[in-house]
Amino acid sequence: MGTVPLAPARVGAAHRAVPVPPAAKTPSSAPTFVRVHAPDHYGNIPTVYGDVVIWNGSISNPHWQPQRNSAVLYSVLYAASLTTGRIRQIAHTPPPLLSYNLMLSSARWLSWLEYNSDTGVWRLMATDRHGGAPFVVDSSALEGGPSLAPQLFPYSSLDGDTLAWSYSASTGHGPGTTGVRVTTLPHGPVRLLARTTFPQCSLDLPSISRQRVAWDELGGCVGPRGRSDIILADLRTGRQTRLTHDHRSSEPALSGDLLAYKGNSPRFAEGVILLRDLRTGRERVVDGGGYAGTPHLTDRLVVWQTTIPSAFLAQDLRTLRRYVLVQESPDGARQLVLTGALGQAWHDEVPFSEGFGTEGTVHSAEIVVAHVP
Repeated sequence: MGTVPLAPARVGAAHRAVPVPPAAKTPSSAPTFVRVHAPDHYGNIPTVYGDVVIWNGSISNPHWQPQRNSAVLYSVLYAASLTTGRIRQIAHTPPPLLSYNLMLSSARWLSWLEYNSDTGVWRLMATDRHGGAPFVVDSSALEGGPSLAPQLFPYSSLDGDTLAWSYSASTGHGPGTTGVRVTTLPHGPVRLLARTTFPQCSLDLPSISRQRVAWDELGGCVGPRGRSDIILADLRTGRQTRLTHDHRSSEPALSGDLLAYKGNSPRFAEGVILLRDLRTGRERVVDGGGYAGTPHLTDRLVVWQTTIPSAFLAQDLRTLRRYVLVQESPDGARQLVLTGALGQAWHDEVPFSEGFGTEGTVHSAEIVVAHVP
């Protein structure tokens, strides 16, 4: 496997990012969109920072066995310039050995997860966006064994040069462990923020911004019903605070002094979206319908997905105006479907994947970046 600098590279016209002009009657305050036609026609969970959008895709391989592990599908990373439309492959490993997922980007760094479907080992990787070899930040092998379960892959969060991530591992002897760590890229010391025993407890889904890290704590360490609460750590003082006590709060997202999270439901279940000002302690409901998924937060927007209706939504933090970025709807014999999940948003840009299919099967998908005015 190797990476190359994210400088633009020429590709065929069919693989260019295509700005979609607004309809004649669309007001100037409506979002605009750039669509990236993935070379393999199946893009998933994109991340955007500035002019560059990055996503994972698949490459056909006669030895790929999807019944062994669905994660092996995503065996290539792509990057596209939203200005020029040029696409470059930045990492590739033929399946079934490695797959790529959970990409992050900052002005300098790109980070992603590698998962080996044969050994069950994950590795958290990083590389300089402007060139250089990728390096291992952490892995389940370093923790003593394979990942505890696919759903306990290391989720991570990147703020400038600072990377925070959760980890899980099992040695096969006794209980496994989960925890939260932070480091300064490329090779700063690794700091352990929290650690617990699995399956009694699980620490996951960290988010970092301005020397604060938030994560959710799930399981018996929270309450007998195995619900979750949100923990906030200040990296400058070392102080940790339990922000919620209802055992039904999870999936935090930080941006400056604001914290968005999902409430009134277990982790990964549908719930409501709440926004808290960490300076004042004031909190408001962003979406109280009860059908919202994991929120994402930038300095401009709070973004989330709903299931009823199936849509990606954004709210402007300044004006509180809500935007429906895309909503699932019938299209003749083909059904527009939302694939994967919302990726990492940046400022006023929101990346997601959408596709077309019939009877619940996605036949093709593309990456879309929405620009909210």
